Parts: sequence; C-alpha cells; structure tokens
Amino acid sequence: MKLVKYRTNNLLPGLRDMGSLFDHFFSNDFYGQDPCEDFCPVLDVVSEKDAYVLSAELPGVKPEDVELQFEKGVLTLSGEKKSAHKSEDKGYCRIESSHGKFVRKIRLPEDADSENISANFENGILKIRVKKAESAKPKSISIETN
Repeated sequence: MKLVKYRTNNLLPGLRDMGSLFDHFFSNDFYGQDPCEDFCPVLDVVSEKDAYVLSAELPGVKPEDVELQFEKGVLTLSGEKKSAHKSEDKGYCRIESSHGKFVRKIRLPEDADSENISANFENGILKIRVKKAESAKPKSISIETN
C-alpha cells in the first residue's frame, strides 16, 4: 500500500477542498444571498427538442402565492408557502413541514425565447415551458455534387 500526502488546492478564494467547491457550485446562492431559508422547492430542468421544461414541486402552495419572472436570461420563481399550523394550535408533538418565502433563480441558455413562456400549475407541480428560439434549432444543409 502506498500513502499519498493530501494537498489542498486553492481553487477559489475561501474554498478549502473539493467538497467546498461542489457546495459552492451547486448552492442556491445565485446572487450572494440565501434565497431559500425555510422552504425551498425542488426544481427539475429538461431540455427537449423545441423547449426547456422546468418542473417545480410546490406542495401546499396556492397558485396565487407564486410569482414567475424572466429577465436578462434569468427565470425567477418566487413565492411563499404559508404555514398550515397556527401558533395557538395545541396538541402537536412534532411539526416537520416547512414553510416560508422562497426564491429560485435559474439562468437559461441564450436560445431561450422570452416571448414564448407558458406555465401550468396542477396537483402541486408548476410546469414552466420555455420555447427555444427558431434560430437555435438544428438545420439540415444539403450537399450538392458536380
């Protein structure tokens, strides 16, 4: 067995190791703020042939408590999940459900068409469809022979 000395690489200022690098890279801290303190919706993004489809899980959130904006290539999903429990409610032994304000920001690729965005809220799932611009779609080019 060969022992190798552990060396830390200073990848970015303030990061001590690769774990910190991944935590930094995948954090929700998009603009230097903590957008989700208590409740943070799960967000899936799928790239289809003609559109990007985003699915946000928002159980217990009413559609009127959700706001969606698209500006400068950034899609912002914000809102509030209100508590189902009142402070004067008695008898709870444990409350694990989370609530509070949330903000999720996702930078979409340049081919996202800001004029063709639709959203549908059903069964606690918000589906957002952002069409891709026509110029971004692949085109076939015919090759001529002499």
